[in-house]
Amino acid sequence: ANGTIAAAAERCAEERLGGHRVGELHGLRAKLRWHGTRRYLCITKDGWGVTGEEGFAATLLLQRVFSKDKQVPDTYQFRVCEPSAEWHQAWLSFQPVNHLRFGGWLGAFKDPDKACPYKILQDSSCPDGAFKLLCSWTGIPSPTQRHLTGFYIAEQLSGGHLYVGHASDKDAALLEFHFL
Repeated sequence: ANGTIAAAAERCAEERLGGHRVGELHGLRAKLRWHGTRRYLCITKDGWGVTGEEGFAATLLLQRVFSKDKQVPDTYQFRVCEPSAEWHQAWLSFQPVNHLRFGGWLGAFKDPDKACPYKILQDSSCPDGAFKLLCSWTGIPSPTQRHLTGFYIAEQLSGGHLYVGHASDKDAALLEFHFL
């Protein structure tokens, strides 16, 4: 499932997602769907990311990421936009991996300082309209934790439950936006 960015660039210089250019998604609301399935990103009552049916899918607001007053290309933070939900206005991010290698799950966090930037990547392993989300966190972890920079959104099994977490490129989820 590994792909190359160069091959994708040759295929189409201006990749589009649902009729939108990847670099022009700021301010749009969307649901995140696993490509070719009916599974969407949902947020549990405890704030963890899981996949589920469209009726339970989280609506996300895409917001540009800036570093040193410059927009970071194709990189967004995702804010839950569900006025009637407990996690309304929370930010998607990850739970750091501790020294026992436990953690790494995607969750909703109310503290805006925990908002994680994700780069939308379309490489040669992505079918038309699909992409991968690469964790682009720049913070420095504590000595007993590891951040997930360089890992992709993926489904992971833990304790008999399937959660949304982070994995290497070969296990990355192929995703698509359902814009609202």
